[in-house]
Amino acid sequence: MAETTLPDGAMPDVAPGDLCRDTAVTARGDGRYTASIPEAWRIMYAFGGVSMAVAVRAVQAEIDRPDLDLLSAHALFCSPVPCTDLEIEATTLRSGRTAAQGRADLRVAGSDQLGIAATATFGQRQPAPIAYVDTVLPEGAGRPEDHDPPPPKTADDPFPPLPFHQQTDWRPAIGHRWWDDAEAWRPGPARAGSWTRLTVDPVLPDGSWDPVSLCVPADTVGMAIGQHLGPGDGTDDDHAFFTLTLELSLQVFAAQTSPWVFQHVRAPAAGDGYAWGHVELFGEDGVLLGVADQRARLRMFRPGDGFLA
Repeated sequence: MAETTLPDGAMPDVAPGDLCRDTAVTARGDGRYTASIPEAWRIMYAFGGVSMAVAVRAVQAEIDRPDLDLLSAHALFCSPVPCTDLEIEATTLRSGRTAAQGRADLRVAGSDQLGIAATATFGQRQPAPIAYVDTVLPEGAGRPEDHDPPPPKTADDPFPPLPFHQQTDWRPAIGHRWWDDAEAWRPGPARAGSWTRLTVDPVLPDGSWDPVSLCVPADTVGMAIGQHLGPGDGTDDDHAFFTLTLELSLQVFAAQTSPWVFQHVRAPAAGDGYAWGHVELFGEDGVLLGVADQRARLRMFRPGDGFLA
């Protein structure tokens, strides 16, 4: 496990996050579990991929099949989940010889309101005569060290400093980098790509990389939408937006073997206040780790209107 240290520029009053530790669940009997998401993972509420990871862990714990690997997970985001204590009810739907499935209902502790309804499928990986991957790491991805992280936020940035951003290292690779030449940035294809890693590696006690951690880079449709829109102009018609995830599905194909994950994101459709996007997740070795689909509400805001306070 990587050493838990505060990254450069981090908020001194927010302890650094450790995804494996911070999304762990504690069994309380009869399919009931508790968990607590710390402030490190706040982006307005808890980052959607993180709260989804908690629900998936409860399914995994309830099924209790260490012989099976995570194949897929799906989450419906029914109400906001803040960084706080949580209660989860999990059920095994199927536990067969080579596959198992379950579901979980996640709530804020003491609340009757459903926060996340999640399902997950686990399966035994076996040699098979049909095996192919019909997609590749996109041209322009390069290597993580080929790309710079964004510069520190400016005073007029519409997004305030957010604890979640301190838990990741993010290196945009495909799409316009707004800090290079903002005046030359124009609306373009709703496509983006970036390398990302968690500051604390999501490594399990047995030394393997935690597949549940892919829920975090899967939650990323916003950066492709931003590429389509181009820069804001600071007027009343400006299009600063926040993505509020309604639905997120993840399909896992291979095990992560190193810290960096490449997110190749497309958002081909948006309208009526909603957007849909698709992301391919690749390892540093170019192996396809997984794909995800995301449906989100686009919440427009203006700096200083209190929405992100």
